[in-house]
Formats: sequence, C-alpha cells, structure tokens
Amino acid sequence: MMILNSIKILQKEIFHKFFGKFIYLIALIIIEGIILSSSVLTIIPIADFLIDPNLESPSKVTKYFIKLLEHFNLEINFIYLISLFITSNLLRSFFGIYIGFMILRIKYNIVQSLTLELIKDIFDARWNFFNNLGAGKLLNTLKTELARVGDAAGSFGNLVASYFQFSVYLIIPLYLDYKLTLLVILFILILCLPLLLLNQISNKYGKENTATSNKITSVMNETVQAAKMILFSGDNKFPLNKNKKALLDHIKVTIKYQVLSQTLGHLFKPLSIIAVILAISLISGNISQLPEYAAIFWSLYAALPLVTKILQSYLALSNYSPSYDQLLDLRKKAQENKENFGTKIFKKLNKKIILSNINFDYDNKKILNNCNLSIDTNTVTLISGKSGSGKSTLVDLITGLQKPSSGEIYFDSVNLEELDLQNLRKRISVVNQDPFLFYDTIRNNVAWAEEEISDEKINEALQLANAFQFVEKLPNKINTLVGERGMELSGGERQRIVLARALIRKPSILILDEATNSLDEHSENMVKDTIKKISKNTTVIIIAHMSKLKEISDKKYLLVDQKIYEENN
Repeated sequence: MMILNSIKILQKEIFHKFFGKFIYLIALIIIEGIILSSSVLTIIPIADFLIDPNLESPSKVTKYFIKLLEHFNLEINFIYLISLFITSNLLRSFFGIYIGFMILRIKYNIVQSLTLELIKDIFDARWNFFNNLGAGKLLNTLKTELARVGDAAGSFGNLVASYFQFSVYLIIPLYLDYKLTLLVILFILILCLPLLLLNQISNKYGKENTATSNKITSVMNETVQAAKMILFSGDNKFPLNKNKKALLDHIKVTIKYQVLSQTLGHLFKPLSIIAVILAISLISGNISQLPEYAAIFWSLYAALPLVTKILQSYLALSNYSPSYDQLLDLRKKAQENKENFGTKIFKKLNKKIILSNINFDYDNKKILNNCNLSIDTNTVTLISGKSGSGKSTLVDLITGLQKPSSGEIYFDSVNLEELDLQNLRKRISVVNQDPFLFYDTIRNNVAWAEEEISDEKINEALQLANAFQFVEKLPNKINTLVGERGMELSGGERQRIVLARALIRKPSILILDEATNSLDEHSENMVKDTIKKISKNTTVIIIAHMSKLKEISDKKYLLVDQKIYEENN
C-alpha cells in the first residue's frame, strides 16, 4: 500500500505540474497510433499479393485498399504497397524518436523542479533541521536519489506512452479476429503472471539500495573531510577499510536490485511469443485468412515490447519509490521545521540588542540559564568564555538560527519573533572560526552574495580585511582559484578572505565567532585596527575563547556556568 501511495503522489505531482506537456505527449502518441494502424493494415494487401498476385479472392482490408487507390486513379501493385508500408513505418519511427525526446524533457523538468523545491524547503527551515538528519541522507538525496526519482518520472512517462501505444496496437487485431486476440492475451497473462511477483522483492532491494547509498555517501564525505587528520595519523588503511565495507554492502544490494529490474525484460518477450504462436496454432486453419493472421502476428509481436515496457515501467516506479519516499520525508521534515518569518523589516540597529532572561536547553542539557545581555549600537562587545560554555549558541540565538527555550531578544524595541529573519540576516555578517571558501576565485568568494559588484569594491573590502597585499602577490590576483574549501591558502589567508566577504556587505552588525584564532600576531593587530575603524558605523560582537581583543572592546562579558557576567573595564 505504501508503494502505491508514493506512486500515486508522484503521479499526481507530475500531472499537476506538467499537465500541458502530458496532453501534448498523448496527442503525439495518438497520431503515432494512427500511422501505426496504417502500417499494420498494409501488411494484409502485401500478403494477399504474395499469395495471389491476381487478387481474385482478396480480404476485406485489401478490397478497401483497392478502392482507396482507385479513388486516386491508381492501380494497385506491389511497389505501391511496399512503399506505403516503408513510408508509414519510417514516419512512425520519427514520431517514436520525438516522443522519446518529449519523455526525457518532461523527466528532466521534473528533476529540476523537485531539486529546486527541496533546496528551497531546506533553506527555509530552521537550523534544527540540519542537526537532526541521518548521516549522508541529505547529500545522497541531492546527489543520487533525486536522479532516481527522475528515472521514475521517465518511467511514468513511458508508462503513459506505452499504455496508449499498446491500446492502438490491439485495435487492429481485435477488429480482424477478436477471439484470437483475446486468446493471446489470456495465454500471456497465464505465462507471465508469476513475473509480477518480482515487484515485492524488487521494492525490498530498492529500500536497501537507498539505505546503503546513504551510508556510502556519508562515509566518503567523512573520509574527505577528515583527510588531514588521517594523513597525520599515518594509518592510511583506516579510510580504505571503512570505504571498502560501505562499498561492498552497497554493491551486494545494487547488483540484486539491477538484475531483478532487467529480469522482466529478458523473460517476458520469449514467453509472450510462445503465447502468440500457441493461440494462432489453436485457432488458425483457413489458408485464406493467412494475410489477417500475418497482420495480427505483426501487430501483437510489435505490441510485446510495449507490454514489457509497461511492466518494467511499473516495476521501476516500485523500485524508485524508496527514493521518492526519502525525498518526501526530507521535504516534510524541512516544512515542519520551517522558519517563522515575522513581517517587520530591520534596516539598521539604532540603539541596542537586548537578550532578556534567556534560557536555552539542548538534548535536555541546560546551556544558558537566565542570561541577560545588552549590546550597544556602533560599539565593540566582547563575549568570552571556555570552550563549550555556550558562546556560539549566543550567535545562533541573536541571528535567529535557534530559539531560546524561554526569554526574549530585542533589536531596539522590536522582538526578534516579529522580524523578517531573512531580511535581518542580510544585515548581519558572521565570520566563524572555521572559514569556508567555495572552490572558486577569490573575487567570487568575496562577492558570492552580491549579484553585481566592481573589482574596485572587491579590492576595498580586501584592504579593509588586510588581505589586499597577499592577494596582489598571487599570479592571478583576485582571479586566483582557492582550491577545495580554500586549501590553496593558509588558515590566516582564508580567514581574511572570509572577513572581506563579511565587510563587503557593509553590515549593520558584524559577529566574529572565534574568527581571529588563525591569525598571526601581526595580522591580528591589523584586524584590531579594522574593527575599531568599522565600529564607528557597525555594531561589532566578538566571540572568543581567550581573546587578545579586550583592549579594543567597549563592553566585555564573561560566560561561565551557564551565566553571563559583565566584566569591569
């Protein structure tokens, strides 16, 4: 039932979003069917001509062709009939190619639509959503499972096309000899019904395939992230063994999964041909009906791949349902954790940020207990404390990534709950301890959130962050690629590029979360000057473990034992 439900949801979503394209696809299939019917019917006069060149006892279909050609003052002959047969089949082939193109187009439009919707839901969700995901689940869904859902959409398109095409293929045999046609269908059902039992087994392997794919994505991602630590350890066998186990588990399942998917196609056609031959052998006996039998055989033989396609498409939809279930589960969780955006627009901090009686618990553990904090506009506020004391939690609370268990946060006199959080975050820049850079140029890393920005402004931000001098010495200057996560640069250089990125936005509030840890003394002194300079127009919050920036701070707070204490100057 769950399989059918997820398939129904996918079908409903596909039809709802791409109704026009599917109507166009169906129209193409109907035209192809008309051409197909013509090509099948041309077999009968050809067979009549081969049996009796004088056409003394032609079939009713051949008589129709004779009348049709006489209407155009043409005399029936073998060349005309063969030409008509070849032309109709070529035309049908071109329509088949175009229909295949349309199915692929619909498939990738669906993949694009689902991918962008998932990404939107993810980034409309609160930070809690990211904390509660299974290992590798999100990354694998975006990387692998969405492609499988796209394959399912393609299978659905093929299913629709094949149903219509198969219906057209049956019209001619039913018209010519309905008893023979129904007998063939009965034999096919008897011989091939056991193959449908593969569906349940296939779905089981489909779920295991998705789970092992999640695992291998998680292990590979962790291995790459821990590359430096592994190299330091000198134990290169550890990542090899860890990835080998995950790979073997996945390979073992995916081979069964893929072989089972192919089994139906390999077994169905020969069994169906046997059914056609058996039925014709039982009923045929009149040689005068050979042309009709030839047309029936040709039509049914051509229909067999379509029946195979229908069954394979349905089986594929069942196989891919775990992928779609995982996609739906992620979207549901993201929507359940959707950020509640207020309506009030934050433009600039005019007076102060106030945290009043803030309590925060995580996993039943008290992190902050009745904390009070006041941050004045255009000043430097230092919040220090030991590791794990809750300093970064304060950043999450101020930016609205986390909600306090109780207590209120105000920007000037407006409660944070009333503010449009996206708008607020556009006016806050956060520089973290671990600087993240994209695999891109320095220029694009600094300007990544800005659509259009001049090189002059890029260089101004680099100078303000004390990064301009080292960037100018690079071979390609601001067009230098920084490598994976910026690893072509030193820790201090990466930190200064990230600081330049933060400053180019001209934020109302700048938060430095352990951001000076990677800087040498000379660079830190320069950053001190930068902070003092920008604090004339920007509210600066410094989060630090053991900070050397006390001397430039206007206010200093100490976070200890879940409480915040203001320190005297």
